[in-house]
Amino acid sequence: MNAPWLARPRATRGDVDPQSIFCSVGLALTLWETIEGEISIAYIGLIHLETYRADKYFGSHSFQTRHKLVMQSIEANINGKDCRGSGDFLDMALNYSPRRHE
Repeated sequence: MNAPWLARPRATRGDVDPQSIFCSVGLALTLWETIEGEISIAYIGLIHLETYRADKYFGSHSFQTRHKLVMQSIEANINGKDCRGSGDFLDMALNYSPRRHE
């Protein structure tokens, strides 16, 4: 599959054990929150702390908005960090983001 973030075909039969579903959903949400947390730390490391406003990043309700903020900070790269591959990772996370609440 070239775009693994796209919805998969529905299974003809669901899981019989609700415990495995709860564990899978919990794991997926925990991993997503971990990724979001790491991206936020990277964002803070890429901006001037004097201009840092928590509400600008953490107050935004969409991953698309946070993605845009981080991509802008990567392009500006005011601290001279090595950001190779970061944009690709963020773009992949953006592709997955609409499905995180399924």
